[in-house]
Amino acid sequence: MVTGKPIFIAYARGGEYPPGSDSEGFDFQTKYLEMILVFIGFADIRRLIIEPTLMGGPEVAKEKREAALAKAGEMAKLF
Repeated sequence: MVTGKPIFIAYARGGEYPPGSDSEGFDFQTKYLEMILVFIGFADIRRLIIEPTLMGGPEVAKEKREAALAKAGEMAKLF
């Protein structure tokens, strides 16, 4: 069992599955991966979600990627 350790996960998705939306139920990536991590003992799961990477074209993807990189940098300072 892993205890007392944080874990960082970066999710990249072509579509969007924001909480509270009709598409939230299709977010199997987060649910299953984090269920496994909790099972093996991780309690401090830190996530970064980059979405959408396909919807909206390359400009939207670039914008989302840049925002995610900035957020990852901020998260790294606290890890």
